[in-house]
Amino acid sequence: MSSSVGENKDKQYKITVIDKLLAATFLKLLPKTVTPNQITLLRFLLIPLVGWLFYRHFYGWGLVVFLVTMFTDALDGAMARTRNQITDLGKVIDPVADKLAIATVMIFLVKDLLSWQLAAIIIVIDILILIIGGYKRYVLRQEIQAEFFGKSKLILQVIGVSLLLVYILCHCFLALTLAKIILIGAIIFALISLWRPYSI
Repeated sequence: MSSSVGENKDKQYKITVIDKLLAATFLKLLPKTVTPNQITLLRFLLIPLVGWLFYRHFYGWGLVVFLVTMFTDALDGAMARTRNQITDLGKVIDPVADKLAIATVMIFLVKDLLSWQLAAIIIVIDILILIIGGYKRYVLRQEIQAEFFGKSKLILQVIGVSLLLVYILCHCFLALTLAKIILIGAIIFALISLWRPYSI
């Protein structure tokens, strides 16, 4: 996206404190030739590895790769906003990558450790978010992005999954209980984000 477009969208694509922090640290390590969409593509490539690690019960490595995978979401978003590189393609593939990553861990972890119903609800709501987001963007022609509730939902999902892995690795039942509570909270935030007019 050109700088002029970035200026026109200033209110919609406000640079956050986290964006500035990432721009001053991790983004400085990346060449200017690297684009946000390339980082998103890396997330797509890491998702099967996450699933394979969980399937083979390599939970320690699975936790590490999962966190790296989800960190790329913050990284590509910060890069897009701070470098004026927001693209129509990025708006589509970024949320798809996030939801594929979450669906993967729902299938391999939440279904077995908590309940298949909870995993199914999270996956179905994420699919609805993609469908409704696409309807708002391509049918209603609304300029939408992830807002507070959508971003918080993803953060809660990552924390909940991480706690499940802590339970597996350390046999801490408190982590299991907290994971369930936090994932239910993520569902609530996701439902709220569904009905906000300019969010996904």
